[in-house]
Amino acid sequence: MLSNIDWFAWVLLPLLIFFARVVDVSIATIRILFLSKGIKGWTTLMAFFEILIWLLAMTQIMQNLSNPACYIAYASGFAMGTLIGMIIEEKLAFGKVLVQVISPLDVSPLIKRFEVDNIGVTKVRAEGVKGGVQILYSVVDRSALNSIKKCILGFDPKAFYLVHEIKYSNKGIFSPKNPMRRIERLRRLRKSK
Repeated sequence: MLSNIDWFAWVLLPLLIFFARVVDVSIATIRILFLSKGIKGWTTLMAFFEILIWLLAMTQIMQNLSNPACYIAYASGFAMGTLIGMIIEEKLAFGKVLVQVISPLDVSPLIKRFEVDNIGVTKVRAEGVKGGVQILYSVVDRSALNSIKKCILGFDPKAFYLVHEIKYSNKGIFSPKNPMRRIERLRRLRKSK
């Protein structure tokens, strides 16, 4: 049976290091996202807590250099923190993205579908390696990206599309976040006809 000192050194301390790394690496992932979006206040606050937690974990590592369980906990916490940070980043889904669709098909039905959802779209005719194509550009809320992808793949299951992060955008047509506004807008459109 492990003594109290062994229990702390080989189980509790590695667990603390593991969870510290999970937290600081998750914060780092979100901080980088906020930094890329130009959000200064939150980015600065997160940087403070990220490095504070990292310093606490590193202090324990340096004080226990002969304990390989601490190394494993440190590396495992880094890996798990990366995964959790990516999951959090996906769930936050804020900001805008540029969706680019390239298709040899007539994209009119897709444009009409975007118009129903009040999503602005720009169509460009271009020449691809295998002939003429149409390119659609649309700036959308990142939170709507999954429904946009379904719409694109419903139009053409073999569609080629790209999604680009946008740091800043100005003007344009964006769907309201409140679905009741959309219903009210549709009612007004029907009355005006």
